Amino acid sequence: MDLLQIFMIFVLFEVCSCLQVSSSHHTLSASRAVLRKLKTLHPGKSFHLKRKTKEHHTITNNQWNKIDNSTIRENIRKETEKSYSLRSTSYAYVMQLDLGTPKQNLEFLIDTGSANMAIAGPECQDKDGVKCQIDTFYDPKKSTTSVYIGHPVEVEYGKGSWSGEVYRDVVAFPNEGPQIVADFAVIKQEKEFFLKNSVNEGILGLAYKTLSTSHVEPIFDQLVDEKKAEDVFTLSFCNGNGRFWLDYPLENEYISPIQWTRIIHRAWYTARMTGIDVAGHSLGLSPYSYPPAIIDSGTTDILLEPEIYIAVIAMLRKHGPRVDERFWNNYCVHTDPYKWPYITIYLKNMKGGSFALTILGKHYVRKQDQFHCLSIGAKQYGTVLGEVTLEGNVVIFDREKHRVGFAPSNLTDPDTGEPCGNPVAINTTVSGALKDFCEAPYMPYASCFTTCQTCIDHAGAWCPHGRVFVWINGVRSELDAGDGYCWTGNFFTFDSINFQTYLKGHGSVEFEFECFSMLPMYKQCLIHGEWLFAIFIVIVIVLTIMCACMCCRKVYEVDSRPSQERYPLINRPGDKEPLPVPSAPKYYRLSNSR
Repeated sequence: MDLLQIFMIFVLFEVCSCLQVSSSHHTLSASRAVLRKLKTLHPGKSFHLKRKTKEHHTITNNQWNKIDNSTIRENIRKETEKSYSLRSTSYAYVMQLDLGTPKQNLEFLIDTGSANMAIAGPECQDKDGVKCQIDTFYDPKKSTTSVYIGHPVEVEYGKGSWSGEVYRDVVAFPNEGPQIVADFAVIKQEKEFFLKNSVNEGILGLAYKTLSTSHVEPIFDQLVDEKKAEDVFTLSFCNGNGRFWLDYPLENEYISPIQWTRIIHRAWYTARMTGIDVAGHSLGLSPYSYPPAIIDSGTTDILLEPEIYIAVIAMLRKHGPRVDERFWNNYCVHTDPYKWPYITIYLKNMKGGSFALTILGKHYVRKQDQFHCLSIGAKQYGTVLGEVTLEGNVVIFDREKHRVGFAPSNLTDPDTGEPCGNPVAINTTVSGALKDFCEAPYMPYASCFTTCQTCIDHAGAWCPHGRVFVWINGVRSELDAGDGYCWTGNFFTFDSINFQTYLKGHGSVEFEFECFSMLPMYKQCLIHGEWLFAIFIVIVIVLTIMCACMCCRKVYEVDSRPSQERYPLINRPGDKEPLPVPSAPKYYRLSNSR
């Protein structure tokens, strides 16, 4: 190897060494740049892949505005999402909270129409001096962390009121949720606040702090101030069950899109209302005649100004089913809520237009024991959209951006499996035959068959002539039943004349059956119900006649015997010896012997 070759090898080696160092320098520079970027997002914290889903509370609101909420927030909240179960009383929804040390588990009515938190104390009594008719009380003496603040509080609602004194204690959400030290009222006296069948021991006000009496800081505002919750919460009501989120709901918990309306008065959650329809028919009133509406989960009914209330009742009388007249005077009567038409309330959206909020008949015709009551009432001024308006929806109270959002719920009833959400688009009519709907949830398998023989083979009852109605959102459709239909039943009748289920895209529906035959065809397809009924009547008549004849024959046989056989104890002329006649009884007087 000469000197020239040795020199070339040395040059190549140096060049490769330089390239390797340069590459390592660029890699290190890129890594440092990434770390600097991460430190700008999380100042003072090192980036850790396993911890990134728990650090979203350190991101400021301005940074959130720069981040795509639909993707980043979804991933960030997976480990921190807190939702809490709700259950319904006869008139509102309640949630459990823990108070004091040790914890006292109590239930609070969720109320977006007030701002104070209050709980019944051991001294609670009504206006007549009778102890409050509830099972559990908050006892400050049993809590080691309770502090008596002392100043009095009195709150009056549209119906009911209470008064008490302020205490300070630990308030904790269940399931390892956030906890704070908060001020709240302990109720000493109430008037029509704890209603019949109520299960709540207190009330949790979630409105703006401007509604709070005695300058008591609302618990939700305190959670936000202490960075333990976002300035937004969500409610979802579902046929007696529900959820409460201390944040936005996840995307799989509602049906997009969310319809937003602006909060125009930051005390209550007040929105602009622009119209009302009943069964798709307008009330005929000007959009400017509708007052602002308060969205209030603590009120059961829909309350309307007199002019609007009269117009709504007139439309319900026209398009609803016949009902006892006392129904319109706050009486509970027997009626079918599935046959009441849907009501549409229009709210102004964020773009200057309006969106529709649907209230189904099964929500505003509310069940009370074995009866149903109308949950629509009159109010002198303003409008209140109560709990029946929120049923079937996910309702987002975004206080940070001063708006309220509505979307059909994607949750299901845990008891029945029925979807809770109101229909996205109201479609009130269907067509076809009963077999076209036999795969709906809980529908009997027998409803799938279209001939008598297949119906009988599958333990069904066949109606050769009849009608089938489908009630969707209070509007009736008639199915094709000219060739008969199959349903569950026996020799004498169907198992159910009215059957409730739900259809995708329609929501809850009710099937109503009417068979023109006297009796359905059961376990045989030869004789129609009319003839079977006629044969049954003839057999009954024949058997009745036969029984009557047999009874008459026995009576005739008895009457045709000789008189001496019929009356053996009577003396007749010619008898040899008369029958002895019993002598009169003899009486003896006892002597007075001493």
